This record gives sequence, structure tokens and C-alpha cells, in this order.
Amino acid sequence: MTEANLETLNQKLLLKTLPEIKIGIGVYRGPLVLGLIGTETKMQHTIIGDTVNRAARLEGLCKELAVPIVISGWIWHSLDVTTQLKFRSFGKQQVKGISESMEIFGGP
Repeated sequence: MTEANLETLNQKLLLKTLPEIKIGIGVYRGPLVLGLIGTETKMQHTIIGDTVNRAARLEGLCKELAVPIVISGWIWHSLDVTTQLKFRSFGKQQVKGISESMEIFGGP
């Protein structure tokens, strides 16, 4: 769903006096495990690992920081300068469930 589609959907929801939908995205990079898990009668695709947990924790900061996307410093440093300028630094922050503080950027 694009930002324009989400905006259109939210306008329709508001006309029906329903709450709008807001999304947040957390981006982190690292190793993970991707595969099928379960039994023959109930198989599910899943992604597990510390990388997934960290991305989820970053996504959880979107509301608190009032930005749609939160990325780690490692991701920000890998971006080209033009893209980096779209993000704002929130400095090093202690993130729930992670022992060391993380460099956090939010935007756009």
C-alpha cells in the first residue's frame, strides 16, 4: 500500500467515523532465520532472530518519535547522502529489550 492509498483509505474511514490507520516501519540489518515451521497439518512461514527483534523494536518507536520510519545507525550510514538528509537523528537511545543503546534515525 502506498502512502497515497493509505491517505485515501483514511479519508473514507473518517467519513464513516472510523479511526484512521497509521503504520510504522522499523529497519535493521543482520542475520536471521527464514523458513517453514510447524507440523504437517499446520505449517507457517516465519522469520526469527535478533535482527527481527531489533527491527520490531525500532518499529515500536515510530509512534513515540512521531515518524513513519525508524532505522538503525548502521542502515543510515549505508544510505547515499541525498537519502540520509531525509532522516533526522534521534541520537543513541536505549531500546526496550536490547542491552546496548542504538543510534536511531527517523523520517522521512
